[in-house]
This record gives sequence, C-alpha cells and structure tokens, in this order.
Amino acid sequence: IIGGIDEDSFPYEVNEILLDNTQNLDDAIDRVAARLVVNALKLAGPSILTTTTTDACAFFAGSYTRIPAISNFCTFAAVSVLADFFLQVTLFVALFVFDTRKKLRMALDE
Repeated sequence: IIGGIDEDSFPYEVNEILLDNTQNLDDAIDRVAARLVVNALKLAGPSILTTTTTDACAFFAGSYTRIPAISNFCTFAAVSVLADFFLQVTLFVALFVFDTRKKLRMALDE
C-alpha cells in the first residue's frame, strides 16, 4: 500500500488525475475560444449589421420598380441578404467557435 492507495489501483489513480487535468485544459480552451469569438463579433458585428441593413433596404427599394424581372430579382436578393445575415450570426459563429477550438488545440500540440 502506497500512502493508503493499493498498488493495483495506483495506475488508475494516476490516470484519473491525468484525465482531470486534461478536462481542465479542455475547459480553458473552450473559454478562450468563446472569448475570442465574442471579441471578434464585437469588432465585426456593427459592420456586418450595417452592411446587411443597407443592402437589404436597397434591394427592397429596388423591388418597387415596375419592371417585373428587376422587381423579382431585388426581392430575391433582399431576402437572400437577410437569410445570409441570419446564417452568419448563428451557424457561422458556431462553426467559427469549433474551428477556433481546433486551432487552439493544435497550437498546444506543437
């Protein structure tokens, strides 16, 4: 018996400590990745919102023309711009977090 731990269970105890430390490191990476993405959105978010708003308004304004082809194109483009904005602030951000986590983990492996 080593310090109250049976010799047979000692490798498992060491492995448990290793897994606990790995989990702590993984949690820290997740927090850093989330902070990086939040900071990136703080910087780029107003620009993305402004560009989306002005483009959608311009296309919606263009949809009031009497020429059906231009009206249909502008309506489709305005809806597409809004859908793209929705995907950028939801799906793309989630994928960006996963990619940032992967890059941080790869940097630690080097």
